[in-house]
Amino acid sequence: MKPLVKNKVFRFILLASLIVFSIQSLSYGQQENTATQGFIPISERTPQVRDAIVDAIGVDADAINETHLAAVTSLNLRGKSITSLKSGDFSGLTAMTNLNLHSNQLDSLPDGIFSGLTSLKTLRLGQNVSEPFPIYISLQQVSEGQFKAVTPTGSPFDIVLPLVVKNGTMTDGATQVTIPKGNIESQVLTVSRPVDMITAVTVDIGTLPECPSGYYGCTLSKSGEFPLEILPVGNTQNSKHSLVFREGPNTTRIVGETAVSGVHIGSALAATDADNDELTFSLGGPDAAAFHIDRTTGQLTTYAPLNYEIKPIYTVTATVSDGS
Repeated sequence: MKPLVKNKVFRFILLASLIVFSIQSLSYGQQENTATQGFIPISERTPQVRDAIVDAIGVDADAINETHLAAVTSLNLRGKSITSLKSGDFSGLTAMTNLNLHSNQLDSLPDGIFSGLTSLKTLRLGQNVSEPFPIYISLQQVSEGQFKAVTPTGSPFDIVLPLVVKNGTMTDGATQVTIPKGNIESQVLTVSRPVDMITAVTVDIGTLPECPSGYYGCTLSKSGEFPLEILPVGNTQNSKHSLVFREGPNTTRIVGETAVSGVHIGSALAATDADNDELTFSLGGPDAAAFHIDRTTGQLTTYAPLNYEIKPIYTVTATVSDGS
């Protein structure tokens, strides 16, 4: 089977200020915070799903490729006696707008089942063992003062969650967080507290929204401990002088193997500074010569052509400074 992306790609992970560039063969990822998957053969999917995909496309299962999958707009699995699904059953169905799982025997949904379904508009889950089906939502701490919202199954629609912060405030005055359709997690948010306070800062999810029109037999449900403690009691970190990367300690970017000099590597790095000082970005580390970062905007670019065959892994360090 062909991989979703024929060319190898360069992938790097930002760990706090450490960026590791590696080159590997990857599939197309939905968004930066969505896990990438290789092509999953039709024969390895749940039999009822396999048969429905074959019927929708009209070619033999062995001949189905990524292009075929990307053209499927509807999948009718109503009353197919399905007792369980596999995480990658709907992988590659990026144009699917209608998914009907009504009248089966499902009692749970696997992690990642809705990952990548960015076009979905109608979902029917009624008349299963679990009804309504819970789509679990949790808040996870990324680092001290930072967190994100997560839904293990992937979001079948844009999940907009109201936030309740106690003893602190959200950066940029945010009052909610969104897990985009087809994604597993939200962007990273930052919380700070008044300089003269040492009380723990917590974040909770307010009243959960209902599933939107077109989504039947599902409900949103909290998972894990709430409220989530973001800053502990007695934390000596002074929010007035806090300087942190907005994306948190982990993020993934991708750049193609054949990238020449001057190619942007994802969106610009961004940092939060409570004092609103002028920020300066820089790069260091053993492989910094292969890359460039705009000192004022934080935009990463290639500085030299990258060659997978000669060097499959690059490591650099990104630093942001407010002058003090």
